[in-house]
Amino acid sequence: MKALSIPVNGRPTVVDLGDDGGSRFLRSLRAIIGAECVECVAVTDRWDAWLDEESGVRRRPLNEAATRLAHDYGARVRLRGTVVIVGADRGANVSVGLSPDQIDTLRCRATDAPRC
Repeated sequence: MKALSIPVNGRPTVVDLGDDGGSRFLRSLRAIIGAECVECVAVTDRWDAWLDEESGVRRRPLNEAATRLAHDYGARVRLRGTVVIVGADRGANVSVGLSPDQIDTLRCRATDAPRC
C-alpha cells in the first residue's frame, strides 16, 4: 500500500505500508511516525492522515506542510510530527493505497511546487 510520509523538516516521500491492512500496516506506520500509538484523522472523504496519538503531549512540532495541505482540503486540524497520508475507502471503513496521481498531487501541494 503506497502512502506519502510528510516529515516536519524535509521532503515528502513515498512509503510502502504493506498490503495486509493489519499488523504490518500498523508496524510500518509506527516506525515511520516514530510513535508506539498512532491515530487516524479523516481529512477528506478520500484520504486520511496518520500521526502520533500523543503528539500534543509529546510536544511534537507543528507539521506546517501537512497542516497546510489539510487546510487546502477544508480540514481545520493542526497536525504535529511526521504525518503519513493514506487513501480511504469510507464504504469499507479501511485504509487503501494512494494512486500515483494522488501521490503526485499531494506531494506537489505539500511542497508548494510551482507546477501545481
